[in-house]
Amino acid sequence: MSGGYTAAEEELVQLVVAVLALALVYSYPALPLYPLVFLAVAAAFVPHELAHKLVAESMGLEARFRLSPPALASSIAICLLTGGVVKVGAAGAVVVSGWVTVDDEGEIALAGPLANLAVAVFAACLGPASPLFTYIALVNAGAAVFNLLPSPPLDGFKVLRWNGEYWVAAFACSLLCSALVAASAVQDALGWLLWRW
Repeated sequence: MSGGYTAAEEELVQLVVAVLALALVYSYPALPLYPLVFLAVAAAFVPHELAHKLVAESMGLEARFRLSPPALASSIAICLLTGGVVKVGAAGAVVVSGWVTVDDEGEIALAGPLANLAVAVFAACLGPASPLFTYIALVNAGAAVFNLLPSPPLDGFKVLRWNGEYWVAAFACSLLCSALVAASAVQDALGWLLWRW
């Protein structure tokens, strides 16, 4: 127990705080859009982090999402100082404990972007039903591309260090998915405008 919370409850609270704060960063300065942005951020951030956690735990490792107040404060400060022009989505990460090999780390890292791609494809299929699904698809596809960039501490660096072929395949898929989702979003928007007209 920690402060009256179980470990699982504390982890959930930290995850919720991260999503609430990141939605604020990504909606600023258009704060009336906060509810829409919150749903999109939650649909990208939560599956991404849970995928890391579940894959690590399936390997017998201990994994918990940890909020990073310094990273979150930096994200908010950068957003405010640039008037909302620069958005940094750092709020925390899944911390894995135990004997973690390079292979393990690569598989755990790959799980997050793959979860984003799965959500992006699913939401894109529902895009014609509502612009919200199109937005969720765009956010998830973008999250997959960004997280697969081969730069530390991003997932792409860990995947590339583990297996270059898997990284190339995953990054290519994320770029293709982003392009298809963007094209679908344009098509949905044109269809909506023509229907209104």
